[in-house]
Amino acid sequence: IQMRKYFGPEHGLLSSKREKNQDQIMRHKNKMKDEKLATLPKMYELKDHTNTMYRNENWRAFIINYLLITFNVRNKDLDLIIVSSKRRANDPNENYLILRKNDIIYVRRNYKTMKSYGEKSNLFKSQKMRKAIQKLIERHTGKPYQYPFHDPVLLMSKQNGDRIDNDSVHYFVRRHTLNGLGEGDYNKIAVSEIREFEDFKKLQQLSKNRGTSIDNVMTEYNLLFKET
Repeated sequence: IQMRKYFGPEHGLLSSKREKNQDQIMRHKNKMKDEKLATLPKMYELKDHTNTMYRNENWRAFIINYLLITFNVRNKDLDLIIVSSKRRANDPNENYLILRKNDIIYVRRNYKTMKSYGEKSNLFKSQKMRKAIQKLIERHTGKPYQYPFHDPVLLMSKQNGDRIDNDSVHYFVRRHTLNGLGEGDYNKIAVSEIREFEDFKKLQQLSKNRGTSIDNVMTEYNLLFKET
């Protein structure tokens, strides 16, 4: 259509077909949203699952679910290295969890919209996350955790400790989520629970966390939003 517009040939039939296709796509998206809304769990169920992973001492699953729920991240953001200081988080192409003495920093330098939004850094404090990270370090290193530790630990690794392949990240994450849900479904659940205008700040924060526009968050992830 664009080529015909530029060079002058008739494009009415193509434009008409495109409009019909777009109408079909709109109806299909709305149908899929209704189905998702009816079948996806609620946020409290995701949190229950996360807490169950903590009680079961499944530290890796707890960390993955905590990051998905708290920071609304994609799979790629979870391919990270756990270190003990900013000085050790020195690779510009890596994501990090920095377990410091009094807080934790989540640094993302390798994620889908990095070129548009730049490096992201979240400082937070969570006793459960602190314990989970410490216990995961102990399992990887085979010795009691002692601050500061020096061996970097991969959040997602094979049984032999090697990093998982890029094309396996998606499956790795799903092995640890509730009902094997993907990160997109986790985000749909989070966005769809923001229903009131006074929660707009939550929507802004979610948009910032994920590294995408509010318009995209609402149209692609809000199951209550219908295409017209």
